[in-house]
Amino acid sequence: MSENIQQLSKQKVSYPSAQADIMVDDVFIDDLSLQHTLKTNYTDLFAQGRFKEFFMLYLGRTLKDLYHSKNEYLNSALPNDGETHIAPLYGCSDSCCVYLYVKVARQQSLIHWEQIGRNAAFLSPSKATNIEWIPDFQPITFDFDNYQQISNILNHD
Repeated sequence: MSENIQQLSKQKVSYPSAQADIMVDDVFIDDLSLQHTLKTNYTDLFAQGRFKEFFMLYLGRTLKDLYHSKNEYLNSALPNDGETHIAPLYGCSDSCCVYLYVKVARQQSLIHWEQIGRNAAFLSPSKATNIEWIPDFQPITFDFDNYQQISNILNHD
């Protein structure tokens, strides 16, 4: 059985700020903005509170740069072979709140995004878990070399 391998890239998107739109980084999967795709495919999950806001890309960020980096479920987005990590994906513009996480698994030359979830601290009513995983999320597979290249670019920007 062959995997459906997606292409990961970093591109600029327009972020609406108070004075003017500015260009910021986003991840694209097969030339489609992940943020836009999530908000289009899961409209109910991204229609209220902080989840309807524009997200800033956290994937690949050095975790010490994030306010929530002491949480045990924040790991590198680049696991070793056979490991699974939960890493920050998107958050607020001032690096204090992580809104979305991604569960990343590595199996030899493949990277799998097994799940994407919302930070339950920002849900109303509140949830008993730290992360509410998006239901019916279809895992996404990347070639390790492509994923590592983009992860390195994001970590050095």
